[in-house]
Amino acid sequence: MPQVAVITGAGQGIGAGIAEVLASHGLTVALVDIQRDKLLDVRNKIIENGGEAAIHVADVTNVDSVKALGNEIVLDHGIPDILVNNAGVLYFQDFLDGDTASWMHMINTNILGYLHTDGVFLPMM
Repeated sequence: MPQVAVITGAGQGIGAGIAEVLASHGLTVALVDIQRDKLLDVRNKIIENGGEAAIHVADVTNVDSVKALGNEIVLDHGIPDILVNNAGVLYFQDFLDGDTASWMHMINTNILGYLHTDGVFLPMM
């Protein structure tokens, strides 16, 4: 049975690249992102190249969404072997031009998202 890697933020950029590399080395990759359409593109590319990939839509800023994701991953793939906690956002703006909603979205994704994901997956691994 191949190892399973859970990759958050897998819909694009670094997360998609990590997923492609891990899949090319024989791992099953559980692609996680909030954007289903982007996950489909990454999954299709991996499958076209002979890899195994599944999509899982979740919002790392919401602890209940991450708990549901953990249950879904275990049911679909078993206990994961690797967690790539990659989800993140960055707004390029001057500090004085930033708005509170943008800052809170970055904090919720880049800090709380990591805590939620680690809190759900690390105890089971």
